[in-house]
Amino acid sequence: MIVRALLLALLLMGVQGALNSQPSLFGKKVSSLGAGIVKFYPDAAVLETLKVALAVAFVFAVYGAWISCASRIWLVANPGGRKVRPPRPVLFRSIAIAVCSYLLIVFAGAVEYPALYESAVPSFLAAVVFKMSFFSSPAGLVSSGLLLLLLPLFPGFSTLTMFLTRSRKKPRLNWRQASKCVGAVLALAWIFIPRSPGGEISAEPRSPGANLTRPHIIWIAVDSLRLDRVDRAGFLPAIQSFRDDLNTVSFRRHHVGVPRTFPSWIEMIQGRYAAETSVRHMFPGFPARDRDFDGIVSLAQKSGYRTVAVSDFAGDIFPRFSAGFDVIKAPGLALGTLIRQNIDQMFPLFTPVVTSHGLRRFFPSLKASPAYAAPRHLEDLVGEALDEAGNGTEKAKREIASQPVFLALFYSTAHFPYSAPWPYYRAYSDRAYPGPFWFQKNPALSADDQNLDQVQIEQVRALYDGALRSIDDSFASLVAALRTRGIWDNSIVVLTADHGEDLFESGILQGHGDHLRGDQTLRVPLMIKMPAGTRRFPAREFGSVSRSIDLAPTMASLAGLNGFPEAHHDLQGMDLSSGSARVNNLDAYSETEIWFSRTGSVFYQKNRLDYPGISQLLTFDPGHSGEIILNPKYEKMLVVSKHRSLIHGQWKLIYMPTRQGVRYELYDVINDPANTSDLAVSKRDVLLEMKSRLLAGVKKMEPDVRIMDDFIVPEGF
Repeated sequence: MIVRALLLALLLMGVQGALNSQPSLFGKKVSSLGAGIVKFYPDAAVLETLKVALAVAFVFAVYGAWISCASRIWLVANPGGRKVRPPRPVLFRSIAIAVCSYLLIVFAGAVEYPALYESAVPSFLAAVVFKMSFFSSPAGLVSSGLLLLLLPLFPGFSTLTMFLTRSRKKPRLNWRQASKCVGAVLALAWIFIPRSPGGEISAEPRSPGANLTRPHIIWIAVDSLRLDRVDRAGFLPAIQSFRDDLNTVSFRRHHVGVPRTFPSWIEMIQGRYAAETSVRHMFPGFPARDRDFDGIVSLAQKSGYRTVAVSDFAGDIFPRFSAGFDVIKAPGLALGTLIRQNIDQMFPLFTPVVTSHGLRRFFPSLKASPAYAAPRHLEDLVGEALDEAGNGTEKAKREIASQPVFLALFYSTAHFPYSAPWPYYRAYSDRAYPGPFWFQKNPALSADDQNLDQVQIEQVRALYDGALRSIDDSFASLVAALRTRGIWDNSIVVLTADHGEDLFESGILQGHGDHLRGDQTLRVPLMIKMPAGTRRFPAREFGSVSRSIDLAPTMASLAGLNGFPEAHHDLQGMDLSSGSARVNNLDAYSETEIWFSRTGSVFYQKNRLDYPGISQLLTFDPGHSGEIILNPKYEKMLVVSKHRSLIHGQWKLIYMPTRQGVRYELYDVINDPANTSDLAVSKRDVLLEMKSRLLAGVKKMEPDVRIMDDFIVPEGF
């Protein structure tokens, strides 16, 4: 049975690969299964294809066993009393029922993770899935598909059998075959029926950690989380409840240094701006990462903490650098991972198999896909990671309440393309929305953002809000599970973001990292909860400027960890709980990252130094797992081209190098947070003072740069 199922699976996968026009590996169309295997990374492609085929064959074998049993449940006696094979009409009916059952499960998968299917189906089918998502649920559709398989056990099937076989003798139920049929249904239920997440971290209530030498540290970051969404009444109830806790302090003017994930995380971990680290963009080469990134994680590790990092697709940064994590549960960003991920998505008819609750653990590459991002997946990973950090022993599990844990949890679903699972992608959408952004702002379907009308803009915002709501619901579940396990109430809990998000506030811009105007991408939430009964901050709200680089020294101080480097100048991290006068007068520095496109009419494209587009900038590092890196010859060009900004008090200066010279803009961030009124001409004295502060600060962070006619130029450029 399994051999036949495997051959059938390979045949169907080959046919579907030949018919599938889905943009596949790196956006190039694969005309057939064979072409896809031959043209790209052969070993990863072949092995992953065989893995998919085996998984599909397993499911087909179970269905085949059901068909065999269902066709024999009712025995039809011939005049001689001998048992005969089930007649063809009954066999065909069993096959038809099995096909209908599987198609219901496929449709359930399309409703739950529609972004995985979107590029592989005609737009009218995507529109149908979007409409049906308001009236059906994945669990309901899967249950319907499995209940359909129980049809032969009902009396009505007996009548149908008699009619089709023209038998006058009432068939009798074959209980042996019926039990096998039920067993097949239970096996399919184990594969496909959704189960509640968080089981790995749920446990019986444990002691409050009387022997806890240090508080646990739970560091939660939400990708692209904007401050205004946290402030919107009733929108994110779990996060807002956390913010309103009497033990929580909120920082209202918290800024990131680089509004992109990799450099922002390095800044937060090390307490230094990217200008002082070797990571200033998303694609650093191995030489830049071939060192220990000493910071809060390594300090916690040396102080006896078990250090854990858990993330989905945007957390592909964690395996790429050494910060001191004992356990990392996050995908990688290597060529092989991308190949396997695309193979998993090449066969949409079988996608429900590889994403099913019973089999998805065998396809870890899918975790690197935004289309498969679901915050609830991370809850189980947290439990697995905590147990691995304790060597998985029962003793470690029992003693977790008395051993300090450092957990960094990074939610990615709110990152572009905002592809949350059901029901979140349609939670804030208009049912009459005409498309094409039903499930995500699919880059393959995106028109020029400048040409989007208000209906499309509102839909993109709805997708973003739905993604955030999925994270909030998962956060609520996580808090309950960690509290049950005895961790939450004894923890310093930090909730923040690596950067914010532009959502067309200027009418034409969406994304992050391209410019420094406004506060949508630079200003993010920061909330810190102390263990119950512990107070370190004078007030529950901090109104002065704080920076992402201040997180590490603050966490170290709150946890009583000695050894974090002291700040030697104003643009290094400070302990926000120290209460010093210096903390109330901090400068916030920021800089842009790589521009993915070199065309467009938006303001930052008109005010920049040009360099090649992203396809020419990036390459693969063949010596280190085929990671995607920036071509080294463009490193210094990117540094010269960066826009930079400095916030001091109420003023914000933006530095923009162009071929015509350096352009400066000055804004009053208190009265004009959107940065719509440039005061560079009317406030000339403030401009000169801010310019002096910015250039002096840059020289402290980058002592090797030269200032040439206001251009910041690295040595050797």
